[in-house]
Amino acid sequence: VILLSWIFLHEKMHPILLAVTLFSFSGVILIFRPSGEVFNLAGLAGISSAIFAATAYVAIRHLHHSESFWTVAFYFMITAVLFSFFPMLLTWKTPNFHEWTLLILSGLFGTLGQLLITYAYKLEEASWVAPFSYAGVLFSFVIGILYFKETIDPYTLFGGFLTVAGGIWILKLKTKYQKKALPIVEEETASLTNE
Repeated sequence: VILLSWIFLHEKMHPILLAVTLFSFSGVILIFRPSGEVFNLAGLAGISSAIFAATAYVAIRHLHHSESFWTVAFYFMITAVLFSFFPMLLTWKTPNFHEWTLLILSGLFGTLGQLLITYAYKLEEASWVAPFSYAGVLFSFVIGILYFKETIDPYTLFGGFLTVAGGIWILKLKTKYQKKALPIVEEETASLTNE
């Protein structure tokens, strides 16, 4: 997202932001510890998903100038329904009551998550929002421990620490850059008022 937003949205490339993003990503790597098997069909599907998601987020950021985030989220979800409908029919199995409940809950939470991330990209530059997507890995890790009794090891704990530390570091950087930009905005506002 940082690279695409620099190329297509002409957002400023902050080298420190790139470094902190890689720092956070190293935490994700420690949590997942991918093997050479990442290059199988499932691994390549995951990598492709990340590339397509990055492209979608940059497009969302670009559309915020002309469209409301409700409109963007609506078309995003309608497109997802259309693309998944026919493959779903090919593998359809009627869910039981418990499965219906889980499917409906995942749909509700997924919709809420999509609305919030679309709103985030509307409010802020894509390069600043994107690194926080690593938090999803961390939340999945915590939910896995609480509900699926997954075990943790020192690598996973350290990876979680790096991911959280990277997110806090990005927040501090954003505050720092906003404070630097504030006097410039105030000067421009004052000069417009005087004119």
